[in-house]
Amino acid sequence: MSIRTRLVLTFSICLSLAYGSIAFIVFSSTRDSADNAFRALAISQLERVEERVKTFLEPGTMSVKYLKSLDLVRNSRGKLTSYLDTTETTTLLYAYHPPYERLIYDEFIRVSHSNDNYGLVFMANEDGQYAQAPEGHIKSPGYDPRKRSWYKEAMEDERDVTVTSPYLTTGGGMVCSIMVKTCDIQGNFLGLLGVDYSLQSLTQDLDRRRILKTGYLVIFDAGGRIITDGRHPEHVSMDPKEYPELRKRIAASPDGTFDSGGEPGSEEYAVTHTINMTGWKLAVVFDKSELLESSYDLLRVILLTSGVIFLLAFAVLIFLARSIVHPIEELIEASAIISSGEYETSEAIRESLRKKLAVTGQGESKKLADALNSMLETLQERIEGAFAANRAKSKFLATMSHEMRTPMNAIIGMTVIAKASSSMERKDYCLNKIDDASTHLLGVINDILDMSKIEANKFNLSFVKFNFEKMLQKVANVINFRVDEKRQNFTVHIDKDIPPVLMGDDQRLAQVITNLLSNAVKFTPERGSIHLDARLVKEERNEERNETNDEANDTCVLGIQVTDTGIGISEEQQARLFTSFEQADGSISRKFGGTGLGLAISKRIVEMMGGDIWIKSSLNEGSTFGFNVRLERAFDERLSLSNPGANWENLHVLVVDDTPEIREYFGEMAWQWGIMCDLAAGGEEALALIERNGPYDICFVDWKMPGMDGIELSRKIKSASGGSTVIMISAAEWTAIEDEAKSAGVDKFLPKPLFPSAIADCINECLGADDGFAADDARGEIDRFEGFCILLAEDVEINREIVLTLLEPTKLAVDCAENGTQALRLFCEDPGKYDIIFMDVQMPEMDGFETTRRIRATGLPGAKEIPIVAMTANVFREDVEKCLEAGMNDHIGKPLDFGVVLEKLRRYLPQRRKAAETRGSVPQ
Repeated sequence: MSIRTRLVLTFSICLSLAYGSIAFIVFSSTRDSADNAFRALAISQLERVEERVKTFLEPGTMSVKYLKSLDLVRNSRGKLTSYLDTTETTTLLYAYHPPYERLIYDEFIRVSHSNDNYGLVFMANEDGQYAQAPEGHIKSPGYDPRKRSWYKEAMEDERDVTVTSPYLTTGGGMVCSIMVKTCDIQGNFLGLLGVDYSLQSLTQDLDRRRILKTGYLVIFDAGGRIITDGRHPEHVSMDPKEYPELRKRIAASPDGTFDSGGEPGSEEYAVTHTINMTGWKLAVVFDKSELLESSYDLLRVILLTSGVIFLLAFAVLIFLARSIVHPIEELIEASAIISSGEYETSEAIRESLRKKLAVTGQGESKKLADALNSMLETLQERIEGAFAANRAKSKFLATMSHEMRTPMNAIIGMTVIAKASSSMERKDYCLNKIDDASTHLLGVINDILDMSKIEANKFNLSFVKFNFEKMLQKVANVINFRVDEKRQNFTVHIDKDIPPVLMGDDQRLAQVITNLLSNAVKFTPERGSIHLDARLVKEERNEERNETNDEANDTCVLGIQVTDTGIGISEEQQARLFTSFEQADGSISRKFGGTGLGLAISKRIVEMMGGDIWIKSSLNEGSTFGFNVRLERAFDERLSLSNPGANWENLHVLVVDDTPEIREYFGEMAWQWGIMCDLAAGGEEALALIERNGPYDICFVDWKMPGMDGIELSRKIKSASGGSTVIMISAAEWTAIEDEAKSAGVDKFLPKPLFPSAIADCINECLGADDGFAADDARGEIDRFEGFCILLAEDVEINREIVLTLLEPTKLAVDCAENGTQALRLFCEDPGKYDIIFMDVQMPEMDGFETTRRIRATGLPGAKEIPIVAMTANVFREDVEKCLEAGMNDHIGKPLDFGVVLEKLRRYLPQRRKAAETRGSVPQ
């Protein structure tokens, strides 16, 4: 089949589909429009009918309310009831009765004559007595109104006014009763006041209403009997058997809904509504053919017009095909030559290609030919760009392979050496190296996973409340051991104006700060300096905040800088720092390792937090990385650092440190807290201050200082003034200097970098006479959990072995389950046996989420209270939230950190002990 034929056929099919689609859309839209118009018309009619009914019945409701409110009636219990008790049958309130009853009679007569639709005005009490007006309607002997439907309806109705179900009188008229419960002046039930209301004028008016050509109105009472029949206005019948299909639809459809169907042999639409005042059901019914008539007329016009357009378009298509096809065929041949790539190697082919493109140089074909020529000019450039991108990714993959294989090589190699060695010192050395390599490998994997999320646009932030200073303390704890290894000086400064509690993603913010600090430690030589500075750049007031939450929505812009005295970065390297798959030094001879992804990930996080990140650096002059983020001020913003039980008044503190920044930091905090503080740069200066000013309450002493070190100075302070509390401050691990410090009289230890809350806590402990070493020793006792039992749900054998080995020193009893089903069974068999559950998330048969939900739902003793801690390699905020939503209490990330495991046990097991003590069953 030629191109020309295919082109004509294709366009014909497209035109036919377009023709049919237009017809279908027009028909559907017009039908929907008609539907909506008919429905709106019907609803409007129903609303008018409802208003007409309410207006018609309103005089009756006003009359019975009026009679109810009369003091004449409200004071009638003794008189009217006495009068009723003397009658054997229904009684008329005639003029010859006592004057009081005469007055009531006159009032009944006046009301009955006030409206042409009124019949009897009557009163019935709860003993069955009945009084009525006007004259001439005496009830038969033994007449008991309590057995009548109108009496029962009114007594059961909770509304103020009851409109009873209509009924046909002996004369053929339709009547209903409007009734109200009446109480005497003391609020005691007196009886029912009512008026019989003729519906003849209402039904005649409603029967005459017409809707379009075929529509009519039908009204049913609450029992399904016909009140108004617009289709047969001359026919008065309350037979509930008529309109059976319509009754079913009204019963099945809510008020106002559009419902199709109808009587047998007809196709009708109906719109229904209920009058709350009476409980009557209104229905507007009209024939479906009338609904579709206008749609069919419009459809015929559209089809005719579209058919003419279709024929004209087809004729034009046949004419244009000849002039279009030839240039297209030439362009197809040219495209084939380009796609083959032969134009790069053959001059003859390139010349042929130029001629073919020249042939198409007319009209729209020329634009296409020019586009092909432009494509040829840029094709080679794009190919080179693609090759360059592939080379960059290949280079990155090679780097990642090196970064992952290097620690893996160390892990495997050191494992072999440890297995072959009989020396415990040699084994410990190998295990330490394996630990370092594993930590490095975990960081590489985390970077790759984060970058994968960024590339897939799946990188999201969570919004939680967090303590800014505590977050920085955790970051400092992560890198402190590396700072100590290189004997670097690490200081932190936190602006006093930063709110302590903020709203944002603390986990991702900590990730950025950790990355910058890790780079600073890595690129700063031994004994270099690293400084972290956090300041409040500005605070933006939220105009929408309310009176009860005055500062809840204010936005704080924080500026954080990490400055180091490292090797610095050149301008050329700075241009590539924040780019994915790029590193400052990508050569195989580079001195410093790393994936090169950390800064790219940090840039993405900072931008998602509404800020930007930057660098200022020169080779051999150190670097400063800074970024701004936007966070919200939290509700409980200001917290006092002082302990209510501690007296900070007249407190005199001495700070001894050879680093000026540390002394300045202490002085600034002391001024904020309002305490007296003296600063000394060394031991000799500190002793001189003590000799001049007398003993200080608390002395903060740096461990490593030139000349007299902190140990020697502490010993002399204790000798000169034994009442002073000496607190050693150092970046070194406490265990490394503990024995020597205690022998010199040191009372407490405060690790660097220093944070305001940590210093305040230390002061509070000193003023409260707490023993810092005793607190440390007490923790060691908590790490033994005899008498407690844990249920470990883990499907991987080696992971179970690791947990069992780690927990062995704690004397904690452990039961293992290899999947969720087994864990659920073990718990259900003996729920009181277990004090905590460690639950793996991904397990066969039943995962950890489902297992947790089923344990919580068992209803067994302790099922809802037992702590369940998730164990999973999914450690992002959304993963933790998913665990909490499933009913778990906490989360531990894999690979397991034994310190974190112990922290969870310390948190939850003492609570279980207290609960057991309350129950009288303490674990032994």
